[in-house]
Amino acid sequence: MASLDAQLAPLLGANATNASAAADYICRQFSAVSDRFTDTSYAVDSTYLLFSAYLIVVIVGWVSVTMGPLFYGLHKLKLLRILGMDLTRHGGLAYVYEDDSRDNGVRNGRAESFPAMATI
Repeated sequence: MASLDAQLAPLLGANATNASAAADYICRQFSAVSDRFTDTSYAVDSTYLLFSAYLIVVIVGWVSVTMGPLFYGLHKLKLLRILGMDLTRHGGLAYVYEDDSRDNGVRNGRAESFPAMATI
């Protein structure tokens, strides 16, 4: 505390007699503020934050390790397709439509409205 008194004396000017009281007041205020941030009820600690960052890295790594080979395999097997780019990129339709004799409203890949639905 004596070194803080010596540092505060030039700042206080001619009235340096209260340097000790000012130093004590400042130290108490800083300790009160620092106690609020390091209290376990607030759970804001550098250890907690570092552990949270570590868990984020672990989760991103796990997703990369598990999903990377899956999507690579789908790409190699040509099963990874983007809807809407089938004719232009892949040369075929994404879904196989069968034109059967049943009147189900779907013919040649086009959806047609049912006449019964229009009257409802």
